[in-house]
Amino acid sequence: MFKPYLPTDFVADTHTHTIASTHAYSTVTENARAAADAKLSYLGITNHSYMDPEDAPHLWHFHNLPRAIPRELFGVKMLFGVEASIITPEGGISFPEWECENLDWVIASVHFLIDGITDYTDAYLGVSQNKFVNVIGHCANRGAPFDYDKVLPAFRDGGKLVEINESYISQKDKYTLYMRLALKCKEHSVPVIVNSDAHFHTRIGQFDGAADIFNQIEMPRELVVNSSLENFEKYLNRYVTLK
Repeated sequence: MFKPYLPTDFVADTHTHTIASTHAYSTVTENARAAADAKLSYLGITNHSYMDPEDAPHLWHFHNLPRAIPRELFGVKMLFGVEASIITPEGGISFPEWECENLDWVIASVHFLIDGITDYTDAYLGVSQNKFVNVIGHCANRGAPFDYDKVLPAFRDGGKLVEINESYISQKDKYTLYMRLALKCKEHSVPVIVNSDAHFHTRIGQFDGAADIFNQIEMPRELVVNSSLENFEKYLNRYVTLK
């Protein structure tokens, strides 16, 4: 029997930004305290790659994360990462492999349209083979379409988590896009992860829209990696080496 999701069922928020990216407005400490208030077990710090927008932090920000910040704050375990952009038709990302090795968590997202292509199927297939990428960020957004039936199984087989992005779900014109993405992930048994993509600490761990979508489509809990501590740590143990 299907057990309905509550917005508080999720144990991790692995896509958040801090004032290191100046279009975000909270500190690491504020984000960690908000995660503790939301009773999360894990929090990801994933600012934009230094090769992306002009307000993204310097490379040293990423290199120093595991050295400067405690592994646990306010009882919340920290994941040190980056949100890199997909920047080539073959799926190359805007962050060097040698620095990916220094981090726990890598999100790959389309932020800027790639010159000369209108279909992102090959780009996403390329990303599916990148051993450093953990999460495919906000891929239901318009502007970078791809063949779900071809790409989603490749994400599954490559150990990539498809992000159900709460920040976009809260925008009315994006809700149905993420409903369709979640349905396709269910159809192909592709693991997903719910993230806030918070740019201010009050959004961390707020997952009302995702819970609503999952309840409407009766999303199996075994496919939602952060729906339980057991699911999430099983993924970490298989794919992540904490630095």
